[in-house]
Amino acid sequence: MNQIGFPMVRNFFLRRRLRKRAEALLSAARLARKMREDIANPNDLQRLVAAERAIREAADRGEESAFQQAEAELEQAAERVYPKRPFALVREWVELAVVALAVAMGFRTYFFQPFKIPTGSMQPTLYGVHHRADRWPAPFREWIPLRIVRWALTGERPLEIRSRSSGKAYFDPRVHPRAPVHILHVGASHYEIPKGLKLHVHDGELVVDGQLLASGVVVSGDHIFVNRMIWNFRRPRLGEVMVFHTHGMNPAEIIPNTHYIKRLVGRPGDVLRIAPPVLYVNGEHGRAFPGIRNVIEGKPGYEGGYQNGRTLGGEVRYLKTDEEEYRVPNHFYFGLGDNSSNSRDSRYFGPIEERRLLGPAVWVYWPISERWGIIR
Repeated sequence: MNQIGFPMVRNFFLRRRLRKRAEALLSAARLARKMREDIANPNDLQRLVAAERAIREAADRGEESAFQQAEAELEQAAERVYPKRPFALVREWVELAVVALAVAMGFRTYFFQPFKIPTGSMQPTLYGVHHRADRWPAPFREWIPLRIVRWALTGERPLEIRSRSSGKAYFDPRVHPRAPVHILHVGASHYEIPKGLKLHVHDGELVVDGQLLASGVVVSGDHIFVNRMIWNFRRPRLGEVMVFHTHGMNPAEIIPNTHYIKRLVGRPGDVLRIAPPVLYVNGEHGRAFPGIRNVIEGKPGYEGGYQNGRTLGGEVRYLKTDEEEYRVPNHFYFGLGDNSSNSRDSRYFGPIEERRLLGPAVWVYWPISERWGIIR
């Protein structure tokens, strides 16, 4: 009984294993035949069909050696019908990269689009490229691996400005106090030193060639995501930080063919008025709206509140006095920078057409700083 039973059990499991293997091989062979039967050599197709029949019969009989021979014949026949492509691995990686790029571009176009903040008009909510004194220990300035890690996390690069000549140093008194740079003269040379760097010379000091004039770091502007989808489902809200494109706008009033970012303070039909430091929307104090409240109340980093033409000068075209009101036209929006004293915004170039709006800025994703995360 045992002598008869064990071979039968072994044969049962062998046939079962061969049939499962045959199913996988035949599935691949059928796919190759169907994809290439209209262009393959008829003789190669007949050989493939014969090999399929042979492997099926070998599996049914449970003959392992015959199955292995049929498997080898099937692989050769399938390769003649559907030959391997040259550089198959390279092709697969290229196809994967193309698909990933297509998905990323679609995601960027319809969902979340990345942007870089170019200027300081939205400070302190968002920062453009700016300069400041270096607060890191010396190894993070001098050792290249640590400098790379530091830049990857914080976007900071060390900067030193040294004199190219010798002479007496003096700062140009004609530079406006709100200008982003100091103009330093040393002998016949002059230097534009970004504000925020640490100065190492004083007015009237004698400077020698190669002497350190200023040092600090250059900090990359905030990189953000803009939600391209949400305004398809709801109306823009007062106080949101919005991104819009300037394509086709008057180049005399704005930098053309780029993107701007401002805080949305007026929608179609809204009546606006600025009596520094307060912005009024439809007669209502602006503290009622998130984001706008921070500017008006002068919270840490927000200085001066909202300004109008009376405090900023003659270039302001809209909201020039404390009493002047402006009604936002239909299909237009009004945007102001949080850094109200240093922002070219709708006070200068006017309202923004609805078709130019891209969406609200929602997230700072790089660099890692106190502003990383949700934009408010």
